[in-house]
Amino acid sequence: MLRALVDRPRVIGIVDGYFERVPAVWHKEILWAMSRGVHVLGAASMGALRAAELHPFGMVGVGAIFEGFRDGELDALFTARAPSSFLRGQPHIARLFANTREAELAYFKKTGLFPIMHLIGIRRTLAEKHPWLPVAVFKAFEQSKTAALAALSDTSATGALGHPSGQASASAAPRGRRDAHQLGCGRHGFKTPQGAKSCDP
Repeated sequence: MLRALVDRPRVIGIVDGYFERVPAVWHKEILWAMSRGVHVLGAASMGALRAAELHPFGMVGVGAIFEGFRDGELDALFTARAPSSFLRGQPHIARLFANTREAELAYFKKTGLFPIMHLIGIRRTLAEKHPWLPVAVFKAFEQSKTAALAALSDTSATGALGHPSGQASASAAPRGRRDAHQLGCGRHGFKTPQGAKSCDP
């Protein structure tokens, strides 16, 4: 979000965001952009969720998923981070499982799989007709991930915004993002190789 504001845009659209590796786009980033006259629209995934939370402040939501979030028509939300409405204690929002950590560990012990955030499916008939397709799709997403991770280390935009010289610096990055990255917080607070033990909201 901060990188986009360097170019002084009139409109920013949010569809999806990073999950697990870095925090998703913050409410304050969006509010700050709107305070500078930028129109911010959200749809589909993270964009729809943020638009549902911030539409009273002027963010514009687009599409059926946004409307479902806004109107309370969706029965469940599968996300890496709890919605702000849950953190505020609104009574109509609750966890699907009373003890999420216990449920996830039980699922892992039973299946050997960690609960997914995203899944790519290929129709069986296509895979049978084109046996090379599953591997090709996997490689394409791996290349995309590698490019995205390389971009994460580029802090030139935050440096230009937060540092008088315009040079990137560690202190120019938003504090919470830097801290979360250093901690290596795993989803739902599972211990990670970096040593974080709990990052639950």
